[in-house]
Amino acid sequence: DRGFLFRGPTDINKTAEFVSAIPNNPSEDLIYLDDADFMEIRNLTLTGGQSGLHLTGGSTDLIAAGLTVHDNTSHGIFLENGSAFTSLTNITAYNHALTANGVYISTGAGGHIQNLTAWNNNYGLYASAVTTPWWTVSKVCTSPRSSSLMRWIFQMGRPSSSLSM
Repeated sequence: DRGFLFRGPTDINKTAEFVSAIPNNPSEDLIYLDDADFMEIRNLTLTGGQSGLHLTGGSTDLIAAGLTVHDNTSHGIFLENGSAFTSLTNITAYNHALTANGVYISTGAGGHIQNLTAWNNNYGLYASAVTTPWWTVSKVCTSPRSSSLMRWIFQMGRPSSSLSM
């Protein structure tokens, strides 16, 4: 329930890829964490599930780094039900279902997001009803399906209801 490190290879020329266990059946999340605190997930590719990474049940202090999430039927990374992260770093999220987002944060506290690259999603980053007083977001490059490539480098305090990029 707390304090686990799940890490793929540190050599950038090697890949550890998670795919759906049942071919052509993307109805399950590839990594599902429910009430799991102080988790670290690093250097993985998450492809072909419902969500690549799904954090729920009030999970806290997630550190995710070096993840590539793509071609899932729902959101690439999905945080909900009061779940919170410490940092999302070096995340690439692309090609998710028509109304799905690269990274979707629904309720819960935020943290530091750095080097998020996302394209061909509904939004690269969508946050709604977050409770944290401060987020820092830097070096975000995202392209929603409906607009051209956008870049933001900023610090944002207390999102009121939602943020989308």
